[in-house]
Amino acid sequence: AAMAAAAEATAAWQRGEQLKREADGLLEQFASQGGITGGSPIALQQRLGGLSNELAAAVQEARSRAEMVNDTKARALVMRKVERLERDAADVQAAMEKQLGQFYRAKKQEEDREKLF
Repeated sequence: AAMAAAAEATAAWQRGEQLKREADGLLEQFASQGGITGGSPIALQQRLGGLSNELAAAVQEARSRAEMVNDTKARALVMRKVERLERDAADVQAAMEKQLGQFYRAKKQEEDREKLF
């Protein structure tokens, strides 16, 4: 049972890492599009929002799984991974909010300009 808890915690951590990598890739794509041109910025922005929620949930799940690990050494190891994931996820969340904020500002400016003409 002790190893199962550690395995579940590691699996939850890996899921969080996977989502973080996906979010990083999406942020790069968003930034390279300038947030507006090319592709569908709305779809990209919706995906970023959804991914943000998934990532937050995955980080929470990883932490709660890690806290269930009884073996002190194994828990310490997985908690370090989870804490690093929490920091990384916070950075990704902040970058997402910044990108989305820029996107909304640019979109509003564009709409305001269109109203003038």
